[in-house]
Amino acid sequence: MYKRATALNGRYTDSSLASLAAGMPVPSPSAIFEMIRFGRCINDQLPAGARFNHWRKVKTPDGDGWINLSKAGVRAYSDADFPEWAGWSFINDDPTPDSLCDSPAVKRWLDVNHAGHVSHADAVTALGTNAIRQRMARAICKFPSEWSRDGLEARYNWLKSPHEALTNPLADEAFTKLIDHARDLAFWEDVSDPDFPHANEVWHFPPTAFVRHFRACGWLEARELAQCLPRRSLTGQISWNDAHQRATVHQKSLNLIRRKYLGESMSRLLHFLAQTYIETGILSLMSEGGAGHGKPYGPFYGRGYLQLTWPVNYEAYGHFKRLPNISSSIYSDSRISNTSTHEWVGGSPQQRWFPRFDPSRVASDLTNAAESSGMFWVSKHFRGTTNINRAADLGVAPSVVAFISWLINGGTAGYANRQQFASMLRRVLTDETSIVYQDTITYPPLAPPANPTLCQTFPPATVAETLSIQVNYVPQVP
Repeated sequence: MYKRATALNGRYTDSSLASLAAGMPVPSPSAIFEMIRFGRCINDQLPAGARFNHWRKVKTPDGDGWINLSKAGVRAYSDADFPEWAGWSFINDDPTPDSLCDSPAVKRWLDVNHAGHVSHADAVTALGTNAIRQRMARAICKFPSEWSRDGLEARYNWLKSPHEALTNPLADEAFTKLIDHARDLAFWEDVSDPDFPHANEVWHFPPTAFVRHFRACGWLEARELAQCLPRRSLTGQISWNDAHQRATVHQKSLNLIRRKYLGESMSRLLHFLAQTYIETGILSLMSEGGAGHGKPYGPFYGRGYLQLTWPVNYEAYGHFKRLPNISSSIYSDSRISNTSTHEWVGGSPQQRWFPRFDPSRVASDLTNAAESSGMFWVSKHFRGTTNINRAADLGVAPSVVAFISWLINGGTAGYANRQQFASMLRRVLTDETSIVYQDTITYPPLAPPANPTLCQTFPPATVAETLSIQVNYVPQVP
């Protein structure tokens, strides 16, 4: 996707299309990436006047067709809209005031015999069919709230009369007791929020399907992210308050990285966080200690969640986001000036950085810290391919952690920590239910892989060559 977005960005200046796009604002590869990923821009925006026709093939009742998602008036929906094409149905056609379902739409679903009438026995039989159960499980129905005092007797009055679903109707005394109990529990009229809907305007979600649906979104709240921070590790110890404070600061940025660059995969998130923790001191800093003094990359020292280094990577990020050049010749770091030259990457000829953007912006706000790290993750070249997600999709074995550690850092810095973080995150993010609170993991030593395949057998390790480390799975809540 990164390669595709970059290629499409290049078409605006390609000789074959340059005449068509002359003078037209050019969208950044990052904005094009989001258009391809989401069908619309989420974090970036297409510049005013930019043309980007985003055609997608869709299935319709009349056959396959093509739609330009960029055309004005086209609405883009996500899973959070509970779209019909994902199996959801909104039921709002029950005219009765009681708590019995008398929806014509639901009755049609249950009328498997097409008799025009659905008895209680027919409904029970129909609900034994898997397809109907699945459809009912995604039915979002509008009917009066059961927590309202208004209309209680009308809602439950059917319990006093014989009914095919009720063998023994309630006597007056039992019915009065039930209504009194329901009235004591009701709270709807006590809520003073002006945005609170009327009790008769309430939509009811099927709870199991609702939980499963939103669980797939993967957006971690601050408390959930705090549980992902290791309270005790080779890096040291942090309190729950510190973990929660750091999670509160970084929760939005890390969720945006996941949504844009990692997708829903827990394996990808696990690997990304394991690398991020050692690069940032478990989310305590966004810049490399020492500010690059004594390092060959100098003022282009590590910044962001994955500590972007070297001018070549900063240049790639500037192109990806189409960051504007600085308006003066003064940079935050005095080692960069309008005449200074720098090694673009280790051992390469020196070049002048000016007038490109100030590298400090990669650490000065979390949006750039996140976007630069996401770009590096999906643009990393290795073994004839691109995108570290390809490695993360191979699983969470220590050999995969080793390979990704080599791709991110290239050396042994914090290698044992990365293995420990990954093992801990596997327990938290994959909902592992083992009651073991302490374990010893073995992992291969870190060395550049020789095998041309993606990362299996990285490196060829024997039992004698493996390393080991103890991992404590301490409770992650206060």
